Amino acid sequence: MEIKILDSILHGSLKPWKIDISNTRRFTEIIKSAKTTPPGTITELLSYLLVILADYPTLQKVLRDETPNNNSPLQQHIFKIDLPRYTNPITQFYYSMITAESLRVLNAFIQQASNWTELLDLRYQVSKTLTNIRVLAQQTAIELKEREYTLISDSQSDHIYYTLYTLKKTLIVLFFEIQELFSTQLKDNTSEEFFYLHYLNEAYPDKSPLIPTTPYFEFHFQSIQTTHEFSKSAALHLLAQIQQHQPTDSKKLQAAFENLIFLFSQDTDLGLQTIEQLTYLSTIKSILEEAKAAMLQPINKLQFGQQRLEAVNKLLDELDYILPSSNNNLSIPQMLYKYFTEQKTIYTQRFTEKFPVIMEEEDPYPEKNKGRQKLAFGFLGDQTKLKTVVHLLCNQVFLLNEQKNNADELVTVFLSKDLQPDSTQIYIGCETVQFRYIVDKFSSHFKNFTPKAIEDSAMFFTKKQKPFKAQNLYSNKIEKPKDYLTIDNIFKQLQ
Repeated sequence: MEIKILDSILHGSLKPWKIDISNTRRFTEIIKSAKTTPPGTITELLSYLLVILADYPTLQKVLRDETPNNNSPLQQHIFKIDLPRYTNPITQFYYSMITAESLRVLNAFIQQASNWTELLDLRYQVSKTLTNIRVLAQQTAIELKEREYTLISDSQSDHIYYTLYTLKKTLIVLFFEIQELFSTQLKDNTSEEFFYLHYLNEAYPDKSPLIPTTPYFEFHFQSIQTTHEFSKSAALHLLAQIQQHQPTDSKKLQAAFENLIFLFSQDTDLGLQTIEQLTYLSTIKSILEEAKAAMLQPINKLQFGQQRLEAVNKLLDELDYILPSSNNNLSIPQMLYKYFTEQKTIYTQRFTEKFPVIMEEEDPYPEKNKGRQKLAFGFLGDQTKLKTVVHLLCNQVFLLNEQKNNADELVTVFLSKDLQPDSTQIYIGCETVQFRYIVDKFSSHFKNFTPKAIEDSAMFFTKKQKPFKAQNLYSNKIEKPKDYLTIDNIFKQLQ
């Protein structure tokens, strides 16, 4: 993708040393005419830029030709960089135009990239666009040096220096965010230090000038879940960046990443989660209680305070990514950390004491009673309607992995009056959060179709072909999973 409008600042009709700066009133009129509220869609952004470039019809044509005219929400910048404040109508004009155009370029490129289905095509186009941005940034840096400007713009700078400095900084952001968004498709990535030293011929700053924004963390929240294997180290790195930079909605972001790390550590099959889904209060409460009960179970089997203290310390070590000073009621591991820190204090003070042991109920005659107790889900309604609902769920929300099972097999399991564990294997094809939602919708139509009964049956397997555990289902309850309206509509068939 070409960057003609930004390029025209250095090589075309927008050269700041060529424009007439005597008529500042015209610049004031343009700024006033432009929409003051930030554009929220591509169409709004296009309209804004057309006003800003009202005196440049050739560039307006470039805008119209390159920009998809639709109401898609804007992808906001994933990085920000410190830019000098404009001080007059001329510098405000250039600031408004450069920042808006860089956002338009980002969104136009993302839209174009969605049409490139072949990896080679995508890689070529990304590399070409990055080259165009990098070359213009190089040329801008050279222009600054030839004019003997210093490296830092301030309120006393003239409009030429202000414009060139702002352009260079904005191009740096644009280069690295496009590289970041498409990094998995590129063979090689350029580091910030290399970019400064070898392309700009400038010393790299002591700390990165690029500050990650909320959209950066939203993007990576999705990307780390779609990798072949979840990387805890990558998630912890992102969590540390949130704690360092405190972006907008940092409390929710931090909680979502901590919840994600915790649930993956519990081997929970989540499906693809959003930040909103992993910070629903009702979901958090449900998962917290189940997790706490599961963690306490082995501790309650220990008799002495010393033994319990060792077990609690081990649990706290597993939560070492939690800051002791944190107090975020959206974070499951933070609340667990707080609870088990209190337990640590108790067992430290009562180190040598004995505690009542709570054991799980055991069958005194395991061989005698093995296989005797019948297990059934106990369907209560019309079997024909049940079959219709199961088939619709399979067809519309991919309830089953149909390479391994069909709808009739699941209906048979539902209607069986004596389920034999391991006799049938049912492979779920939808996300675990969707299956949990379906289990809840079914619950009023069965005597015993619960997460515990599903685990006891040993028949149900996740998309990753792991046996469903009750804890796995309890921790995957959310209010509105994907396709929940479709599921609700299907269940009307059982009424």
